Amino acid sequence: MGGFSGAIKNMAIGIASGEGKMWIHTAGGTRDRSNFGPAMRTPQDLFLESMAEAAGAVMNSLEDKIVYINLMNNLSVDCDCVGNLAPPELDDIGILALLIRLLWTKPALI
Repeated sequence: MGGFSGAIKNMAIGIASGEGKMWIHTAGGTRDRSNFGPAMRTPQDLFLESMAEAAGAVMNSLEDKIVYINLMNNLSVDCDCVGNLAPPELDDIGILALLIRLLWTKPALI
């Protein structure tokens, strides 16, 4: 998960409504937040694809009214939503800020 870039996750899921978060976590299976079971059973590849689609929708919606900022510090291989995070693999690297989306994720990929 860490290699997928936390910045993409933050854009895709952080901006989404509660129902949107469920839609992403279930890869389009449900928007119903009363039962989290389906979100826990979604195959990782489908979840990652759904998350990439959601991040792309945010970028397309905002067009040129977006600045890509990524804080790279204490990077772990686990998603921050995991209860038992692995220790950080990398210390503080710095802050990335770009206006060009194609360049934005490459420095953040581990």
